Amino acid sequence: MSNTPFYAEGGYIGKVTQQAMVKSSNKGTPQFVLQFNVIKGADGKEVATQSRKMYRPITAGTAEYFKQDLETLGFPGGSLKLLDPSTPGFYDLKDREISVYCKHEAD
Repeated sequence: MSNTPFYAEGGYIGKVTQQAMVKSSNKGTPQFVLQFNVIKGADGKEVATQSRKMYRPITAGTAEYFKQDLETLGFPGGSLKLLDPSTPGFYDLKDREISVYCKHEAD
C-alpha cells in the first residue's frame, strides 16, 4: 500500500496554534512541541491547510540547534519553563507565522 505525501517537499509558512513542553514517549527526555496550521507555500501561493506538529527534543546534543530555533522565534531567553503554557507569563507563540520545511523520508 502506497502512502502519498500530502505536501510536496519544500518550504511553507505555518501559523502556530498551540505549544507545549512534554517528555518524549521513547526516552522520557524533554521536548518542545509546536502545533501549527500550514497556511501557504514559502512562495506565498495558497495551499490546502492542514494541522501539523513539530517536535524539538531537548538534549545535550540538540541544545545548540534548539537555542537557534528559539532565537529565530524571538524567544527572549531565560528559563525554558517560559515556553510551557502552564507557567504564568509564558512566552506565547500562538498566531505567530513561522517558516517550516517539509521533507519526505523513506519508511
